[in-house]
Amino acid sequence: MQLIPMIDLIPCFYKRITNLYPDKPWIEMVEKIEQTRHAFPHRVGQAMIDNWFSFALTRWDRKEIQLFEGNDWADLVGAMNLANRVSALCESIQNGGEGPRELYNRFRGAIQNPSDLRAIHFELFVVERLKLSGCRIHWPVENKGEETFDLLVKPPNDLPEFELECKSFAGDKGASATLEDGQRLLEACIKILGVDGLFKLFPAQPGVASIMSIKIEKEIPRDERKLTAFANSVLSVIKCEYGDEHYSFKIEHSYCEISGNTDDPDTCFNASLKLPGATLAFAASGAASEGWQGIRISYTGKVTLFEKAEETAKKAFKKQLTGTRPGAIALQFTNETAEFIRNSNLPGNRYRALADKIFTKEHAALVIIAGDIEPRPIRPSVSPYSPSAFMAEHCTFAAFDNQKGNHPNSKLKTLFK
Repeated sequence: MQLIPMIDLIPCFYKRITNLYPDKPWIEMVEKIEQTRHAFPHRVGQAMIDNWFSFALTRWDRKEIQLFEGNDWADLVGAMNLANRVSALCESIQNGGEGPRELYNRFRGAIQNPSDLRAIHFELFVVERLKLSGCRIHWPVENKGEETFDLLVKPPNDLPEFELECKSFAGDKGASATLEDGQRLLEACIKILGVDGLFKLFPAQPGVASIMSIKIEKEIPRDERKLTAFANSVLSVIKCEYGDEHYSFKIEHSYCEISGNTDDPDTCFNASLKLPGATLAFAASGAASEGWQGIRISYTGKVTLFEKAEETAKKAFKKQLTGTRPGAIALQFTNETAEFIRNSNLPGNRYRALADKIFTKEHAALVIIAGDIEPRPIRPSVSPYSPSAFMAEHCTFAAFDNQKGNHPNSKLKTLFK
């Protein structure tokens, strides 16, 4: 099979998606976020991550992409692949072919909503994976009849056709405090003391990263007045005016070793990853000569992600998958490592345990677990192009057949090997 460099495909993919959406709604989304940059500088950083698709296409449109280098290039490859999938399906529908009839409007709306975009990205990637396994796909018409699942899959090799529902979970799903909550708290602290004032609250030390962690155990207030009061409490504890024993947060100051390239703007953040808890927000200052400083808001409370996933899956089997055919659910966990998913059949793996809990539904035949979707280089590449010019999207899957129920050992998991 002849490989075509992504640099040659990207202009074609972009022209195709702009023919579909000539008003370029991704640019409008980016401009809306950029307008808030001065008022909410730290929240914009998270918004750029959440809206990676819009920023990637907009950077290409503005000719701001550094080809073959860094996260911008990887995001561009992923975004253009997604754009091309959407374009191909919408063109097929317009020409009377097979496809999700509501995709055009659904995708336009998803450009404004990162969680919806993540769901579409995952669903269309699963479709492509199934087609590579020889499956034919039928999309039920939304809001018509009893078939409210995502896909009807017709596999090869005498495997039974099955209904499939796809669900994608954000990294902060199941946590009492979200990434947005953390950004809002950091902004509230900066609003009270200013950036310089915040970093004066704790010392720097040459050669290491000095990290002040605000460890959140429960919800962060959403009401602006209560949020300001909460931020004042946090700052009072950092100033040692009060102890933290009566609050739903803990304050901890740490010195973290630096590794890797010290010129990397993410040096301080990377050093902080050794600390416990999930990072909700982060701000850094300093350099190697005088020492880095970081303010880190992390979540250390209870995470109910797997309880939420189990609840979501069981609800799908009850209300979306009809029970007249084998039913399957694909669950994407965007923050999980590929290695843990690959080892899901090992004793004690939480995904194996999750699948067993979902299989209490009699018509549940297949549970699919997936990680994040990432563009990766294909090697070896052909000179004179950079190795990064040949890219393919990759996602790690694990699949489990129900050994009991109405469809025991259906062998449908072989579609995801």
